[in-house]
Amino acid sequence: MKDQIITGLAHIALYCRDTAKSLDFYTRVLGLDHLFTQKHPDGSLFYEYIHAGNKTFVELFPTTEKPAGPHAGVAHMCLAVSDINAACAHIKSQGYTVRREPTMGLDGNLQMWLDDPDGVPIELMQMMPDCLQYKALKK
Repeated sequence: MKDQIITGLAHIALYCRDTAKSLDFYTRVLGLDHLFTQKHPDGSLFYEYIHAGNKTFVELFPTTEKPAGPHAGVAHMCLAVSDINAACAHIKSQGYTVRREPTMGLDGNLQMWLDDPDGVPIELMQMMPDCLQYKALKK
C-alpha cells in the first residue's frame, strides 16, 4: 500500500449571493451547527463556518458577482493532510506548481494552495490542535 497523503475532506467552500439566507438554510433547514463567523481585519464578513459532521465543514463566502447558471458556485475544495510540509514536497516532486506555500491561516490551521489540472483551486490543510474549528466543537 502506498503512503497516503490525504486524510479526508476537510471542507467545501461555497460562494453565496445571500450569505444570511445560505446560513439559515444550512443551519435551520438542514440542521447543521454554525461554529463561528470569520471577519476581515476591517470587520467585514470573510466567511461563515458550519460543522457538517465529524471533522468536515462547510464555508460560506459572500460574493457580489452573479455567476452564470442557477448556482453561486464552489469556491474551492479543501483536503486534510497530516503533514503539510511533506504534502507540499510530494506535490512539487510530482511536477505540480504550488500556488501558495504552507502558511498559517486566520483559523489557526496550516494551509497551502494549488490548482488541479482544470484550474479548480485546492486547499490542503493541516488542522492544528488549537484551531478555531476544534475550539468551536468543544463548546
